[in-house]
Amino acid sequence: VDAAVLVGISSSSGPMVLFAAEHPDRVLGLAFICPSSLIGDPGRSVHVRFEDRLESDEGWNKENIHFWRRDYRAYLEYFFGQAFGEPHSTKQIEDGIGYGLDTDLESLATTKRAPPTLTPESLTAICAAIRVPTLVIQGTDDRITDVSQGSGLARAIPGARLELVEGGGHIVNARDPVRVNLLLRDFMAGIDRGAGGRPR
Repeated sequence: VDAAVLVGISSSSGPMVLFAAEHPDRVLGLAFICPSSLIGDPGRSVHVRFEDRLESDEGWNKENIHFWRRDYRAYLEYFFGQAFGEPHSTKQIEDGIGYGLDTDLESLATTKRAPPTLTPESLTAICAAIRVPTLVIQGTDDRITDVSQGSGLARAIPGARLELVEGGGHIVNARDPVRVNLLLRDFMAGIDRGAGGRPR
């Protein structure tokens, strides 16, 4: 594939931004779904003390390596319960837990320990240089990354369009797939590729 529209959810936003900045000739557009972004309120991450031995397992204290080693499934149940705050999300929560159990906790812990590669300032500067059509789809009840991270990313990318899903959680594509797919379809249909097949 020479060029494509990049679509990603949550923490895929960082790699998407970097790829668009480093390979602009290969990116036709960007569509972010509830992005995890350094621009905005830190959300749950402000509470996470991943390596510490904690006295309590309440709330986001479950996002902790010692708790994971005691009851990894309980962490997944909590995480996906927060990710899907919408009513009647039992099926999506159960699916999320199943996907989480497809990996082992030590592999997941490695992703938590990866050193940060961006700062809010460097991310903002990279976003300012992006010149491709951009769509941000953001749930207003995002309990994982916070709504301000999606709106902040949309403000940082010139011309980006922000589409709020009222009452939507962190994984709106699974909870409201028809609406999200229609938004993606219309966004991609609106990208003018010009005579040479590239966006104008």
